[in-house]
Amino acid sequence: MSRSAQADFGEDAVASTLLVPNIIYGFQDSYWAAPGKLRPLLHLWTIGIEMQFYLICPLIFLVLRKWKNPILGLSLIVALSLVSAIWLSRTHQDLAFYGLPTRLWEFGLGALFFYTPRFKIITGAVSGILGLLLVFGSFIFLSESIMHPAWLTLLTVLGTCFVISAGSYTTGNILLTPALRRVGLISFSAYLIHQPLFAFTRISTEQVNLPITTSLILIAVTLGLSELTYRFVETPLRKPGKSRGVFISLLGAVTLLVGFTMQFNSQESSNNDALLVEPDRWLLYTAGYRCAGKDIDDPCRTGNSNIRPSVALVGDSHIQAMAGGFDELFIANKINDVDYSMGGCPFIIGVQRYARKFPCDEFVEDVFERIAALQIETVVILDRRNAYLLGDGAIYNDGTKEVADLRLFPVGLGRDADPEQMQAEIERLHLETIKRLRKRGVRVIIIYPVPEIAIHVPDNLVDRVKSETLPLALNRKLHDARQAPLASLKALAANDPGILEINPDDIFCDDNICLTHSDDEIYYTDSDHLSRAGTKLLLSGAGESILDFLIDE
Repeated sequence: MSRSAQADFGEDAVASTLLVPNIIYGFQDSYWAAPGKLRPLLHLWTIGIEMQFYLICPLIFLVLRKWKNPILGLSLIVALSLVSAIWLSRTHQDLAFYGLPTRLWEFGLGALFFYTPRFKIITGAVSGILGLLLVFGSFIFLSESIMHPAWLTLLTVLGTCFVISAGSYTTGNILLTPALRRVGLISFSAYLIHQPLFAFTRISTEQVNLPITTSLILIAVTLGLSELTYRFVETPLRKPGKSRGVFISLLGAVTLLVGFTMQFNSQESSNNDALLVEPDRWLLYTAGYRCAGKDIDDPCRTGNSNIRPSVALVGDSHIQAMAGGFDELFIANKINDVDYSMGGCPFIIGVQRYARKFPCDEFVEDVFERIAALQIETVVILDRRNAYLLGDGAIYNDGTKEVADLRLFPVGLGRDADPEQMQAEIERLHLETIKRLRKRGVRVIIIYPVPEIAIHVPDNLVDRVKSETLPLALNRKLHDARQAPLASLKALAANDPGILEINPDDIFCDDNICLTHSDDEIYYTDSDHLSRAGTKLLLSGAGESILDFLIDE
């Protein structure tokens, strides 16, 4: 492990010993983001939540005893916790994921099932079958593209409650077979052991995504070690006695000492381990669903849905990749917006792509109609329009060229018109789109395309970290050459106070290079889409200008 990774390990050990790891993680990186897969003790956040629940559980029931209807009181706690979890997931996802208040509903549902007689809810056999269907259904309907906690998280939690409440009725006593009962007995040990095994293997092999054979071996080792731990550690420690208290106290003291030592003796600022994990895009979610590519008749709305939106996000997948960041920025400043983006379609009137059958021209016209109907005041545009105007992919420093057919053709001229005539018409339509918005009184925020790297940044960083040939950067001259087709647009914007220009190269580039990462964060998810970290960087540099422009309006 790098020294900074050792410091993280020490911090995790201290936080876990003090039963507060979930609180620490709630203010750090996402569970699914770097460097989560490389943190051996990250999984102990659940232990923190459980222990904190055990501390407050007696107080909850003391309060509920004073109610005439304790079940109603418990139901209110469950409902309040669930609603707050879903609401907080939109703006502070890590706090919602790790916090006890936003996880309390899961414990509460278990309590409701316990205190409500099984046969008053549903018969045992049906309860077991329904529970298993819900649990297996979660494998189908849940994914990393859905926020958690969310309404769909109920699938797993309710399914588990139904299975437990069914007892021996569950699918012909299948869960009472000796093999499955043994798995249940050692499952807690297996949970504690599996994360360190996988994390340390990733670190030692410098492979974040392990081969299937390695994963299967680690699962077998986990089960073997869990059996030993259950027999020789977990079971003996259940027996009361002074020796148990002394042993646990000594173990806790040693853990704290080692944790503090690792934490404060590892002061290296950079953590290249974090560059081994693929980052995620800051996609927009509403009602627990990802917004990218939603139907134009049912767009994603953010902010106060009872108030007419004043801002529209338009463009292709590049604005989708950072729509979550805009959402957070706008909600914090009480601005309501609507998302009208479509992956692979530039926001240019009257054009289609050779390599895409979707009628982009019709979609853009529909967007103009929606903007007029909603009386949208400002449009934020971000797409890869320089690449669309050039018609081909980018080039990296070593001459590697991105293989991509990005050519456009004007619908009015057809696919087979004279190339020079088509290029001139595309350039005219590209500018006419902005002019048409301005003629309607709509103000425009143009975010010019981010530097195109031409190679997959996260994949190439793995080799760069191993060979110690960082940083991975793009020659600034290559970026400037790709921006040349936007000269006429920049000239148009320079003379119109109703247009705000945002240049990502002012943020990502110096005079010589354009960076793709920092010491511990990757700015790209591939060759040209920004990651969550890249979006944060862009909005930290441009967010104030955007807000000033909107507030001035």
